[in-house]
Amino acid sequence: VHLSLNGKSVEQPSLEAAGSLWLAEQAAGEEAQSDSLSLKVFRKLTDGIPVVLTSRLELEVSGAEREVVLVPWLLEGFTPRAFISDLPAKLEANGQLRVQIKPGQWTINLLAHSLTPNPTLTLPQGSEGWPAQEVWSFEAAPHLRSVQISGGASLDPSQTTMPEEWRALPAYLLESGQGLTLAELFRGNPNPPKDE
Repeated sequence: VHLSLNGKSVEQPSLEAAGSLWLAEQAAGEEAQSDSLSLKVFRKLTDGIPVVLTSRLELEVSGAEREVVLVPWLLEGFTPRAFISDLPAKLEANGQLRVQIKPGQWTINLLAHSLTPNPTLTLPQGSEGWPAQEVWSFEAAPHLRSVQISGGASLDPSQTTMPEEWRALPAYLLESGQGLTLAELFRGNPNPPKDE
């Protein structure tokens, strides 16, 4: 393929890795669009047998298409059940998330269950660009057991951008190194209906 502009041959056309061909050079002083990545992380802990953790990652991307590796995604002590991504992505064996990002707004969901009834829920240090804070929700299962939650600061869910379907649940703000602790108070329903 040969390229000529206004009758002049272009020996070295400006071709990006994504396949875009620029027919004109950038104007002097004009900067290329910068690569940026903004992340929001929301997690919902559902009490049950086993305890289930739904993690939702919202990405806002600009700039060139590229591959990034993000941690922490899968928390220690949890095993993946389902993985749904708008972008090509892979969950590594060590819990890291490898994703090929491109400009736009995207969502990645991970459903995982705990290997123990009272998992340790500690938020590890994140990779560069990972938010320093995460918003967590807790969905109780009072027919199975009653638990007391400690750790994290309580939030008003209506004041967050968490998924709409989670806003009826109690919410907590966690920072890197913090975690939630579930202390079991008793099993089953403490006030069962009377025999009839």
